[in-house]
Amino acid sequence: DLGEDPVLREAIHRVIVTGQPTISGRVKLEQACDSNDGFLLLVPVYAKGPLPTTQRQRREKLYGLLFAPMILSDALANAVHAANGYLDFEVFDGVTLKKSSQLFDYDRHLDNVAGKINAEDYSGRTFHAQTPIWIGGRRWTISTSTSPKFEAEIDRHTPALIGLGGFFLSILVWIPILFAYQWG
Repeated sequence: DLGEDPVLREAIHRVIVTGQPTISGRVKLEQACDSNDGFLLLVPVYAKGPLPTTQRQRREKLYGLLFAPMILSDALANAVHAANGYLDFEVFDGVTLKKSSQLFDYDRHLDNVAGKINAEDYSGRTFHAQTPIWIGGRRWTISTSTSPKFEAEIDRHTPALIGLGGFFLSILVWIPILFAYQWG
């Protein structure tokens, strides 16, 4: 019975109240092969006739709920492939980044982290950003960062050489202007 789980009960309530497709929070899925973590996509099905527009009509005309178990790693397989190992990303349920709300970790670099996840957990990565999104009535946070593969391939010498060359070029241009100003 889906209603026994408080996470699923909240999602069922939300889909009935809003009439919109909804995803649950993280749940253990018996259908999963590699991982038991996933979520359910819930869609309301109403009796024949015009779509209900009020909460009361939705409750009265509700025929049932369709649900589909979703494993986030399967759903993100193409995105992972497109990143080609240069980009790492994690997906969290909610705004607070903590291990218990983590839905997905591409490179699994957070496997040994317990509790809240913070900036130190991304040390050594040049770029790191967090982006909140709304999906299926839930707020998720996508945390993206450069991967160790990206970091290994960064050319750190060329920008420094260009900067140094620009500095010396500026001095070479500045010296004649200084002399022209003083003796001109």
